[in-house]
Amino acid sequence: MKRVAIVLLVYLMLPGCVSQSGNVDGVTWYNPATWFSGVAGRKAGRIEAKTDEARGKALKQAQRAVKETEQALNAAPVSRSVQVAQASNDQASGLLDQLAGPMTVDELALVREQVRLLLSDIESERTEGARLRESNNNLSSKVSETLGELAAAKAKNDQDLAKAFERENKLANDLRNERWWSWFWRISIGTIAVLGVAAFFYVRLSLGGMPTALGRSLVSARKENPELARLMETHLDVNLTPKEQSMIRLITSKVS
Repeated sequence: MKRVAIVLLVYLMLPGCVSQSGNVDGVTWYNPATWFSGVAGRKAGRIEAKTDEARGKALKQAQRAVKETEQALNAAPVSRSVQVAQASNDQASGLLDQLAGPMTVDELALVREQVRLLLSDIESERTEGARLRESNNNLSSKVSETLGELAAAKAKNDQDLAKAFERENKLANDLRNERWWSWFWRISIGTIAVLGVAAFFYVRLSLGGMPTALGRSLVSARKENPELARLMETHLDVNLTPKEQSMIRLITSKVS
């Protein structure tokens, strides 16, 4: 009973092992061979989406920090060191603008206001500027922490995905073996059936031809050698079954 159930499942499961049908994750409800990696695959997609979002936020924070440095350098006294720092900062700013997209006018205005407050001679303004800077630093820390957590989650999910693929490959191999044995037994049974039918008809034809030959021989013997005919009849009556004797009589009556 167990083997029959497995063989029936083969026809439902195995085609799905190579099928691309199902949802976007390649998971099909009728194919258990895709269930293992389906969960890990969907989780991998979610982790990747969250990672992309966190990277975007990290780029924005880095861009903001570069713009803050730009504003501070512009307010610093001119010196060789400031010029070198400005050149390097301008290069970083251009690259970040390409990656993260240019900052809006309002965002740049907030950056300028924060730097102005930090450089102010008024203590209350410097305090407000420090508060704004701390708020941005906390946001940057959270983004960095999120990226770290996502990296750890991705590493663990990759391990789960590898284990799932291993289980799927094992199941697929088991199903292929079951299908091979199923076809083997079908072919074997079919071959035996064909041979049995052929043997049955061969025997029927062979047995049907022998009474005909014996009947004709008996008719010839009666005409040419009656003693031989009587001897044949004696042996035939002893060795043949009633059905075979009936066949001989029927043939001899037709031939004669």
